[in-house]
Amino acid sequence: MAALALASNGVLVSAGVDGVVRATARGGDLVGAVDLGPTGDLPVAVRVVPGADALLLGTNRGVVLEVEVLRLER
Repeated sequence: MAALALASNGVLVSAGVDGVVRATARGGDLVGAVDLGPTGDLPVAVRVVPGADALLLGTNRGVVLEVEVLRLER
């Protein structure tokens, strides 16, 4: 695991060393994922942007990506 963030509704966002960012509901169900592997980049930091339905992902190349998500905070 490279990084973790918790949304206000209990969704856990994890950035893995496999290049995949996963959103997991309180019950353990996967509710979304983003795979950075095909870009050749790896996530090293993750932040939930409250009220914006977005994640900020920091990568090992020093790039910050903003990823729009649906219903992460609701």
